Amino acid sequence: MKLVKAFDTDRVVFGSDKHLAEYIASRTGKRVIAVLPNGYCPVRMNFYPVVVQELLRIYRGAKLIAHPECSYKIRRLANFVGSTSQMMRYVTSSNCRIFLVGIVYRMFMGNTDKAFIPASTNAIYSDMKKINLEKILKSLRDRVYMVLVDNEITVRVRKAIENTFSLFGMEAPWRRYLLNVFSGL
Repeated sequence: MKLVKAFDTDRVVFGSDKHLAEYIASRTGKRVIAVLPNGYCPVRMNFYPVVVQELLRIYRGAKLIAHPECSYKIRRLANFVGSTSQMMRYVTSSNCRIFLVGIVYRMFMGNTDKAFIPASTNAIYSDMKKINLEKILKSLRDRVYMVLVDNEITVRVRKAIENTFSLFGMEAPWRRYLLNVFSGL
C-alpha cells in the first residue's frame, strides 16, 4: 500500500490478485489495474459470506479479520483487514476474546488467551504444506528444485526491486552483503 501511494501517478499496474488490487485501489484512491483481471487466490475464495454471517450470528461479539486478498463481500464483513502480521498485532491489542479467521493455528500460537474460529473449513493451502525445512535445506545444500531464470529477466527484476527499496529510502539487503564480500578481496 505504501508503495502504491508513493508512486506519482493515478494509475498503477499491479500483480496477479484482483481482490488485492481492488483493496489497494479503495485505500489509495488510485486506479489499480490487475495484471490478471481474473486472477485470485483460490483458497481465499473458500470463504463464503453466508457462512461467515452465520458464524458471526452464532459467535456473538466475535470479530472477523481478513486478508485484503479476500473477496469484497468478505472484506465488507470484516472488522479488520490487513496482512498476517497486521492481523496478529490487531488481535494482540484487541479486548475481543473471539475471532473468526482463516489462519487459526498461527493466531492461537501468538494469543493463547483468545479463541479462534475457522471462517472456513475448506481454506487449506495444500501446496504450501509441501514446503518444509527439510526440503528447503536439501534445495540449498544439494541444489535441487532450482529455478533458472534468463539473466536479462533477472537483471530487470533486480532493478525493479532495488527501485522499490530506494522509494522507501532503503538499501536492498543484498547490496550490503555484496559490498562486504567484495571489500574483503
